[in-house]
Amino acid sequence: MDDVDLAQYDCYWLGQFVGPSVWIYDEHGTGLRSRAAIDRYFGDRERDSTWVIPADVNY
Repeated sequence: MDDVDLAQYDCYWLGQFVGPSVWIYDEHGTGLRSRAAIDRYFGDRERDSTWVIPADVNY
């Protein structure tokens, strides 16, 4: 890969795993970052209204 316009550098940084590890989000895209937030979120909802969607994002 020719490093035209630092493309290799950009791909390297896109592939890094950095930032908070948030695995559960609410319907607004806000991350549930603690067990208390998860319990509070799921405690307010009916069991049938919860959707689990596996997602994997790769660049």
